[in-house]
Amino acid sequence: MDWQQQLRPRKWDSVIGQNHLKPIIQQALSCNRFPRFSIFTGPSGVGKSTIAELCAMTLVCENSFTEPCCTCSKCKSFLNGDNINVKKYNMAKLLGKSDVLDVLNDIFQFESITGLTVYILEEIHALRDIDQAPFLEELTRIPEDVYIIMCTTNIWKVLPEIRNRATIFNCDLPTNAQCRDYIKRVAGA
Repeated sequence: MDWQQQLRPRKWDSVIGQNHLKPIIQQALSCNRFPRFSIFTGPSGVGKSTIAELCAMTLVCENSFTEPCCTCSKCKSFLNGDNINVKKYNMAKLLGKSDVLDVLNDIFQFESITGLTVYILEEIHALRDIDQAPFLEELTRIPEDVYIIMCTTNIWKVLPEIRNRATIFNCDLPTNAQCRDYIKRVAGA
């Protein structure tokens, strides 16, 4: 596991900023009302993927409904990078329509033997419109035990029809004061 993964927050109070989103997301998770299809958007480095991972870990966690316990088998397997209930795809690395169709087949043709599964699709804006289009047909029939979380730095490059079907969470840059407070907390000052 690389150092960025090791330093990534695993509890909501470790996420810098996003104070406008954290309580909403935690409430939705605790009430079992987290959206089946959501998009996290915002500038690079604000924590979109981190928040998506926290949501995914919480959704599959065996012990908690508000944040990952980090001790159950599913949380531990996620932290070790081998959780079969959370699947991440970097859409910018896909080569074309056939790769997108493979992802769609994984999501929509997959017979779940693992229980609830969360798909995190990062850099969705990197796909051309023609490569995003196959998602439109499928989004109306998300399997009952599946959540899809997309992340993007450019929401306007995501097809409007996809945006209109998603719950969109706008992530903001943390303030300088929030960054200073976090550094002090990590340094033990």
